[in-house]
Amino acid sequence: MSTTFSPRATNRPRLLVIDRDSAFQRLIYRLYRPTCDVHAAFSATLGLHFAQEQAYDLVLLTTNLPKPMQAARLFKKLTAVPGYAHVPIVGLHEAGLKPEVAADHLAAVLRKPASIEGIQACLSGVLGQALPSVFSTVRPAA
Repeated sequence: MSTTFSPRATNRPRLLVIDRDSAFQRLIYRLYRPTCDVHAAFSATLGLHFAQEQAYDLVLLTTNLPKPMQAARLFKKLTAVPGYAHVPIVGLHEAGLKPEVAADHLAAVLRKPASIEGIQACLSGVLGQALPSVFSTVRPAA
């Protein structure tokens, strides 16, 4: 399978969130939209489609997805997309649920609910650099 990614309009990092939790998707969007291109998918099928269409710098993947494509299967399909072998995938794990993807296959695991500081520390740690968020672009009033 050959993948041709759509061209980047900017040098902004691209984040893909694959999670049914719309509140978490909105939080990531609001935190990082000022400095990153953020795309969200509510299903595994849509998330895989997005990944095949565009190159992302980081993928946030819930570790619990409903059938027909569960998280472990989606993880294998994502890492098989040309250009994605080294894209970090952060597992989003909800308390009380058994994760479908082993933590040792993921770049990191972010436990939900997560604080804003926890999200920022996790994503910056995975990328090896600070990922600018809305908080790094807002200046306090003088």
